[in-house]
Amino acid sequence: MDNIYIWNDHEVFKVSLRGSAIPIKYRGHYFYVCSQHQLSGCEHERISIMVHGGQHAISCAGVRFFDQRQDSDVNDIVAFDFTEPCNNIPDLKSRFFDFRGPPQGVYVDKIVFLLASGFPFEQQEYDLEDRNHIGTLKQKVICFPDHQPADPALLCIRPDPPLDFNPDGMSGGSVFVVQQIGTDFHANLAGMIVRGGSSRIHILHAGVIEGFLRACVS
Repeated sequence: MDNIYIWNDHEVFKVSLRGSAIPIKYRGHYFYVCSQHQLSGCEHERISIMVHGGQHAISCAGVRFFDQRQDSDVNDIVAFDFTEPCNNIPDLKSRFFDFRGPPQGVYVDKIVFLLASGFPFEQQEYDLEDRNHIGTLKQKVICFPDHQPADPALLCIRPDPPLDFNPDGMSGGSVFVVQQIGTDFHANLAGMIVRGGSSRIHILHAGVIEGFLRACVS
């Protein structure tokens, strides 16, 4: 999980924060995956990874997305390609989650909990004018399955207890599911947050993410 950083031309505030993203390694490629609605009004080539304690920013080498349509939230996904920067700077690769596809089966009676993570805007510390500091805070929220939305690309989960903070900025964040199968516990990527409130979070499920990334690398 990481913040989305956008490189600015401003002399003091050189980056902007635009919520959350999932750094994913998939079939030898390295992507930052998030949602298009987080990036309204920004230029895609300015999406960056912060390195060396925030002293430098590395921009992406390309972007893949769907044309925006209103019939499904599947069209909101976007992937920024950092494969070339990662191959040039191998230390970056450790930031990326090795995603090999969604779990083979997720059964409600086997779910122990889901863990939703993201960076709410109101909880990020951004003080570059006085002391050149960005202090990021990641929220981790325990959730449980809720209802199935009409859009088959989505899953709905329920924070327990309900959120006591504004979740704006958590879009693009990761959701992992923990299942108990026999005596073993398994954790897998369940999806990406696309929107939510204090009592419900909608996520784009991992099968959709995998299908999109498969098209990106094919």
